[in-house]
Amino acid sequence: MDRFSGRGHGDAEFVLDAPVADRLLLPALDPDGDTVIVAPGPDAGTDVTPQPLVDATRDLGRVRAEGVEAAEAAVWRFRGDGAAAVRRLYDRAALATDCDSLGLSAAMLTATVGYPGVREQFGRPIGSFQAFERACADMLVQISVARRLVADAVRAEVASAPDAGDAAAMAKAFATEMAVRVAGKAM
Repeated sequence: MDRFSGRGHGDAEFVLDAPVADRLLLPALDPDGDTVIVAPGPDAGTDVTPQPLVDATRDLGRVRAEGVEAAEAAVWRFRGDGAAAVRRLYDRAALATDCDSLGLSAAMLTATVGYPGVREQFGRPIGSFQAFERACADMLVQISVARRLVADAVRAEVASAPDAGDAAAMAKAFATEMAVRVAGKAM
């Protein structure tokens, strides 16, 4: 087989750096039913649509794959169970998102706690207002819970625990939602 023309159909949203990438790595099934990673060249059955964000430091896109074809050299095959290997890649990507969300939230809290030193309202530092203190305490609690979930998920992944995927998904669900809440409160 000198060309890949397996089942390369599907789409994914919020793919980091997809609009600016020269190549995309796509999980696919080859004609024998084996899970592989395909790195097709541009315009090889993929379409990327940018997804605008408030965060201008990131480029996210929606990737659609229809009838992907690629040279055999652009197909990466796994040793052993390819489907399990792709699931593990997804779990690791979820962990990266977990860590990113946690870092963003911690930075927002640090910036928020530092702000009262330069801002006054009604002749008093805003840090002396109970509403400000409560908001910061709530952010700290949320970040602490996320930190624990992310740490547990990382430990499970490192140990190749059978529930590593579940731990990564649970941490991602909480950490990403928490990051949105913390950023909103910080603003």
